[in-house]
Amino acid sequence: VTGVQTCALPILFDVGNLRLSQDKIAEGLTIHQEALKIREKITPQHFKTGFSFHKVASILYGRGHYSEAK
Repeated sequence: VTGVQTCALPILFDVGNLRLSQDKIAEGLTIHQEALKIREKITPQHFKTGFSFHKVASILYGRGHYSEAK
């Protein structure tokens, strides 16, 4: 994980939310999954990593992917 990736995390999260608000659910999910991967590597116990887990799980649940949303 690079410093650029670390700085980009808030932007990734916001862009993911933007795509979701534009009904581009698949794209928003992909972006949020990328943000989660980075957060898991650099700050696995941080509360914002929990936000990312919740966001990804919520999207998956909303799409009917219940087992993946766990």
